[in-house]
Amino acid sequence: MLHRLLALRPLLFHACVPSDFESIRRDRAIRASVADAQGVVPGGVAHAPHEAVDRAASHVQFWPGSLQGPISGGRERIERLRRPEGLRLLRAHFTAVLQRNPARECHVAFAAGASLQSIHAGRWNAADVQEVAFTGFVDLPLDTLWADTLEGPWRPL
Repeated sequence: MLHRLLALRPLLFHACVPSDFESIRRDRAIRASVADAQGVVPGGVAHAPHEAVDRAASHVQFWPGSLQGPISGGRERIERLRRPEGLRLLRAHFTAVLQRNPARECHVAFAAGASLQSIHAGRWNAADVQEVAFTGFVDLPLDTLWADTLEGPWRPL
């Protein structure tokens, strides 16, 4: 199942606010405590009733996708997250993120804000995966790119 997901959606996308981007860029890592742009705004308010507020404190969330961008749910969330100060989008190869974080627990969710399931547990359909989340923090691979919009231009982190 994991091999199918990596083939179907080889890239991971993450959104953050510009103030968090500077520390992500400096450390080449995303810490769950600053990964609130995915689903929680300052003050702990969810963007939609189904989004898990408590997940932001313990997981770094990504939307899977391809060179055309994240899955449609990820695109929709990015549009809802737009802020006057802008967003920074990160794009990394899913395989490289897994290789760079071998000890990190990786989970998948089949709906935005849904419960997480270990990427290695049970049988699931790769096409149904809507989110990928890592526990605690994620070290970013050297080939991670960033942009202000999904249309680019994509630049090295």
